[in-house]
Amino acid sequence: MKKIHLYILLISGFVFTNSVFADIFINKDREQEIELTNTSADSSHELFIHEAEPLGNLETKPSAATQRTRHYSDIVSNVAKKTSLSPALIHALITVESNYNKNAASTKGAKGLMQLMPSVAKRFHVHDAFDPEQNILAGASYLSQLQVMFNGNITLALAAYNAGPEAVIKYGSRIPPYKETMEYVPKVLYFYNRMSNEDLL
Repeated sequence: MKKIHLYILLISGFVFTNSVFADIFINKDREQEIELTNTSADSSHELFIHEAEPLGNLETKPSAATQRTRHYSDIVSNVAKKTSLSPALIHALITVESNYNKNAASTKGAKGLMQLMPSVAKRFHVHDAFDPEQNILAGASYLSQLQVMFNGNITLALAAYNAGPEAVIKYGSRIPPYKETMEYVPKVLYFYNRMSNEDLL
């Protein structure tokens, strides 16, 4: 079985602290380790996030991000207190899951800001998955439970949020080797660290 890790390379301190809008490169070696760095060491590194450009459909410019995060800042702050999660982590998850589109719906049945699957919505007694307060509280509560399940490991909790905890366990408490999940986790971590270090909330 291939080992699957995700770690943030330290370059002049934490990579996102002073260079949150710098180009970010990703390197996946033969063992499927994922390395994120703000410098391209060699040709094995691929550009993952380009400075001040959208990440997929995600806007990375601070003015737009500030407007969206502040719109839901009160809800997120209250939920963060209830779930003992960082507001920045909740905002990062919302950014990647729906880009703050409260009416977002996927073909798989995920709904709302945190893209709740029907099973998760049912578990947390969500009556309207498109209601921001219900959606964010349920999504954050689920992530909080996943963190406990994986001993506080944010990386594995995020992987489980995307692929399901069974998939993470199946691959030996590693990030499952699914393309979507292996791209999803670095995206959330990118925004989490960026929002933790910038006045976006």
